[in-house]
Amino acid sequence: MMKFGLAVAGLAVTGVSGALTLSKAKKERPVARIVRLLEDMKSQLETESKNDAEVYHELTCWCTTNRDEKTAAITLAEKTIANLEAELGEDAAKMAELKEKVKNARVENRKNQKALDEATELRFKERKAFHEEEKDALATIEACKQAIVVLSAHHPELATRRPSPSRCCPPRSWPPPAAAPPSKASWP
Repeated sequence: MMKFGLAVAGLAVTGVSGALTLSKAKKERPVARIVRLLEDMKSQLETESKNDAEVYHELTCWCTTNRDEKTAAITLAEKTIANLEAELGEDAAKMAELKEKVKNARVENRKNQKALDEATELRFKERKAFHEEEKDALATIEACKQAIVVLSAHHPELATRRPSPSRCCPPRSWPPPAAAPPSKASWP
Protein backbone atom coordinates (compact mmCIF):
# COMPACT_ATOMS: atom_id res chain seq x y z
CA MET A 1 0.00 0.00 0.00
CA MET A 2 2.74 2.24 0.59
CA LYS A 3 3.86 1.87 -2.90
CA PHE A 4 0.42 2.80 -4.06
CA GLY A 5 0.45 5.91 -1.93
CA LEU A 6 3.80 7.02 -3.32
CA ALA A 7 2.61 6.52 -6.83
CA VAL A 8 -0.48 8.62 -6.22
CA ALA A 9 1.65 11.30 -4.55
CA GLY A 10 4.01 11.31 -7.60
CA LEU A 11 1.10 11.72 -9.96
CA ALA A 12 -0.30 14.50 -7.89
CA VAL A 13 2.99 16.42 -7.97
CA THR A 14 3.23 15.96 -11.74
CA GLY A 15 -0.32 17.12 -12.20
CA VAL A 16 0.26 20.17 -10.02
CA SER A 17 3.43 21.16 -11.91
CA GLY A 18 1.59 20.73 -15.25
CA ALA A 19 -1.22 22.86 -13.91
CA LEU A 20 1.24 25.53 -12.84
CA THR A 21 2.80 25.53 -16.34
CA LEU A 22 -0.62 25.93 -17.89
CA SER A 23 -1.49 28.69 -15.56
CA LYS A 24 1.85 30.39 -16.33
CA ALA A 25 1.24 29.98 -20.07
CA LYS A 26 -2.14 31.53 -19.64
CA LYS A 27 -0.62 34.34 -17.67
CA GLU A 28 2.25 34.90 -20.20
CA ARG A 29 2.53 38.40 -21.47
CA PRO A 30 1.86 39.20 -25.15
CA VAL A 31 5.37 40.55 -25.82
CA ALA A 32 6.94 37.40 -24.35
CA ARG A 33 4.64 35.30 -26.46
CA ILE A 34 5.77 37.18 -29.64
CA VAL A 35 9.42 36.81 -28.65
CA ARG A 36 8.90 33.10 -28.15
CA LEU A 37 7.15 32.81 -31.56
CA LEU A 38 9.97 34.72 -33.23
CA GLU A 39 12.59 32.45 -31.66
CA ASP A 40 10.65 29.38 -32.81
CA MET A 41 10.46 30.85 -36.33
CA LYS A 42 14.20 31.62 -36.22
CA SER A 43 15.10 28.05 -35.31
CA GLN A 44 12.72 26.71 -37.98
CA LEU A 45 14.19 29.05 -40.64
CA GLU A 46 17.75 28.01 -39.72
CA THR A 47 16.78 24.33 -40.12
CA GLU A 48 15.11 25.02 -43.48
CA SER A 49 18.14 27.08 -44.58
CA LYS A 50 20.44 24.12 -43.87
CA ASN A 51 18.12 21.82 -45.85
CA ASP A 52 17.94 24.33 -48.73
CA ALA A 53 21.74 24.62 -48.77
CA GLU A 54 22.08 20.85 -49.09
CA VAL A 55 19.50 20.72 -51.89
CA TYR A 56 21.21 23.66 -53.62
CA HIS A 57 24.57 21.89 -53.42
CA GLU A 58 23.09 18.69 -54.91
CA LEU A 59 21.34 20.59 -57.72
CA THR A 60 24.46 22.62 -58.51
CA CYS A 61 26.51 19.44 -58.72
CA TRP A 62 23.87 17.82 -60.96
CA CYS A 63 23.65 20.92 -63.19
CA THR A 64 27.42 21.08 -63.60
CA THR A 65 27.69 17.39 -64.40
CA ASN A 66 24.70 17.51 -66.72
CA ARG A 67 26.03 20.63 -68.48
CA ASP A 68 29.41 18.94 -69.07
CA GLU A 69 27.75 15.81 -70.45
CA LYS A 70 25.41 17.80 -72.70
CA THR A 71 28.27 19.98 -73.96
CA ALA A 72 30.30 16.89 -74.84
CA ALA A 73 27.26 15.35 -76.57
CA ILE A 74 26.65 18.56 -78.55
CA THR A 75 30.30 18.71 -79.63
CA LEU A 76 30.20 15.08 -80.75
CA ALA A 77 26.91 15.64 -82.62
CA GLU A 78 28.33 18.72 -84.38
CA LYS A 79 31.38 16.70 -85.52
CA THR A 80 29.08 13.91 -86.69
CA ILE A 81 26.95 16.42 -88.59
CA ALA A 82 30.04 17.87 -90.28
CA ASN A 83 31.22 14.38 -91.27
CA LEU A 84 27.79 13.43 -92.58
CA GLU A 85 27.54 16.64 -94.59
CA ALA A 86 30.95 15.91 -96.15
CA GLU A 87 29.84 12.35 -96.95
CA LEU A 88 26.59 13.73 -98.34
CA GLY A 89 28.54 15.89 -100.78
CA GLU A 90 30.71 12.94 -101.81
CA ASP A 91 27.67 10.73 -102.20
CA ALA A 92 25.89 13.36 -104.29
CA ALA A 93 28.92 13.54 -106.60
CA LYS A 94 29.02 9.74 -106.82
CA MET A 95 25.28 9.66 -107.59
CA ALA A 96 25.73 12.21 -110.38
CA GLU A 97 28.61 10.17 -111.79
CA LEU A 98 26.60 6.95 -111.66
CA LYS A 99 23.57 8.65 -113.24
CA GLU A 100 25.81 9.81 -116.08
CA LYS A 101 27.18 6.29 -116.50
CA VAL A 102 23.65 4.86 -116.55
CA LYS A 103 22.59 7.46 -119.11
CA ASN A 104 25.60 6.65 -121.31
CA ALA A 105 25.00 2.93 -120.92
CA ARG A 106 21.36 3.38 -121.97
CA VAL A 107 22.41 5.42 -125.01
CA GLU A 108 24.96 2.74 -125.89
CA ASN A 109 22.37 0.00 -125.40
CA ARG A 110 19.94 1.84 -127.70
CA LYS A 111 22.67 2.15 -130.35
CA ASN A 112 23.54 -1.52 -129.98
CA GLN A 113 19.88 -2.52 -130.14
CA LYS A 114 19.39 -0.41 -133.26
CA ALA A 115 22.47 -1.96 -134.86
CA LEU A 116 21.22 -5.42 -133.86
CA ASP A 117 17.79 -4.70 -135.32
CA GLU A 118 19.36 -3.46 -138.56
CA ALA A 119 21.66 -6.50 -138.72
CA THR A 120 18.71 -8.81 -138.04
CA GLU A 121 16.67 -7.12 -140.76
CA LEU A 122 19.60 -7.35 -143.18
CA ARG A 123 20.07 -11.00 -142.26
CA PHE A 124 16.41 -11.72 -142.95
CA LYS A 125 16.67 -9.94 -146.32
CA GLU A 126 19.84 -11.86 -147.20
CA ARG A 127 18.24 -15.08 -146.05
CA LYS A 128 15.18 -14.38 -148.16
CA ALA A 129 17.37 -13.54 -151.19
CA PHE A 130 19.47 -16.67 -150.60
CA HIS A 131 16.33 -18.75 -150.27
CA GLU A 132 15.05 -17.33 -153.55
CA GLU A 133 18.42 -17.99 -155.24
CA GLU A 134 18.49 -21.48 -153.75
CA LYS A 135 14.99 -22.15 -155.06
CA ASP A 136 16.05 -20.86 -158.48
CA ALA A 137 19.24 -22.98 -158.37
CA LEU A 138 17.27 -26.08 -157.32
CA ALA A 139 14.75 -25.40 -160.07
CA THR A 140 17.63 -24.97 -162.54
CA ILE A 141 19.26 -28.21 -161.35
CA GLU A 142 15.96 -30.01 -161.66
CA ALA A 143 15.48 -28.56 -165.17
CA CYS A 144 19.00 -29.65 -166.09
CA LYS A 145 18.32 -33.17 -164.83
CA GLN A 146 15.15 -33.31 -166.85
CA ALA A 147 17.01 -31.94 -169.89
CA ILE A 148 19.66 -34.64 -169.47
CA VAL A 149 16.95 -37.28 -169.28
CA VAL A 150 15.27 -35.89 -172.40
CA LEU A 151 18.55 -35.47 -174.26
CA SER A 152 19.79 -38.93 -173.27
CA ALA A 153 16.60 -40.35 -174.64
CA HIS A 154 17.40 -38.73 -178.03
CA HIS A 155 21.18 -39.20 -177.81
CA PRO A 156 22.07 -42.40 -175.95
CA GLU A 157 25.80 -41.86 -176.40
CA LEU A 158 25.64 -38.86 -174.03
CA ALA A 159 24.36 -41.00 -171.18
CA THR A 160 27.52 -43.17 -171.19
CA ARG A 161 29.92 -40.28 -171.37
CA ARG A 162 31.69 -39.30 -168.21
CA PRO A 163 32.89 -35.81 -167.44
CA SER A 164 36.55 -35.20 -168.18
CA PRO A 165 38.85 -33.61 -165.62
CA SER A 166 39.57 -29.96 -165.95
CA ARG A 167 42.74 -28.88 -167.72
CA CYS A 168 44.01 -26.95 -164.71
CA CYS A 169 43.91 -29.93 -162.45
CA PRO A 170 46.24 -32.91 -162.91
CA PRO A 171 44.42 -36.12 -163.74
CA ARG A 172 43.40 -38.15 -160.81
CA SER A 173 42.91 -41.81 -160.59
CA TRP A 174 39.82 -41.92 -162.71
CA PRO A 175 38.54 -45.28 -163.48
CA PRO A 176 39.35 -46.12 -167.09
CA PRO A 177 36.39 -45.76 -169.37
CA ALA A 178 34.70 -48.92 -170.52
CA ALA A 179 34.73 -47.72 -174.04
CA ALA A 180 36.72 -45.06 -175.83
CA PRO A 181 35.19 -41.66 -175.48
CA PRO A 182 33.34 -40.47 -178.53
CA SER A 183 35.15 -38.13 -180.77
CA LYS A 184 34.20 -34.55 -181.17
CA ALA A 185 33.00 -35.26 -184.64
CA SER A 186 30.23 -37.48 -183.33
CA TRP A 187 28.80 -34.74 -181.22
CA PRO A 188 25.79 -32.93 -182.59
